[in-house]
Amino acid sequence: MTRIQADLQPEQLQELPETTPMTAEQAFEWRKLNPPLSLWRVVWFQAFVGILVSLAVYLVTLQLSLVASVAYGALCVVRPSVLLARALSSSGQQHDAGVFAVRFFVWEGVKIASTLVMLVLVPKVVQDANWPLVLLGLVVTLKVNLVVLAKRNWFIKKNFLY
Repeated sequence: MTRIQADLQPEQLQELPETTPMTAEQAFEWRKLNPPLSLWRVVWFQAFVGILVSLAVYLVTLQLSLVASVAYGALCVVRPSVLLARALSSSGQQHDAGVFAVRFFVWEGVKIASTLVMLVLVPKVVQDANWPLVLLGLVVTLKVNLVVLAKRNWFIKKNFLY
């Protein structure tokens, strides 16, 4: 087993490329080319997709009990996403990357736990729940994240530099 040494030797330090901080203009241009995603737009899109799937199930089956199953499955994604987005967008310490990363992972855990609790409560909340449709609503709404990755420019904050 080999041991990796974290400390660099003086001759290795000379081989490292020199880094220079960005100027204000360079930072402005970089932010212009790489604007942040809006968490709230992603959450709204998840809710919209959940409504569309529920509407599609209603148009195909004309049964409100089945629509309730799909809608609750979508809600199992949207409600925890609202919790996460609210927690991450409400802090004044967003400039400290370390604190933000810890907060993200803590709230992501809360989001996952909330989803699991909601899934456990399906039999109590939705009468005659149809599990395949609950999972359909859940999975389709979760897959919104793939659309976000593919169509990132739809979810970018507009005028974030002003």
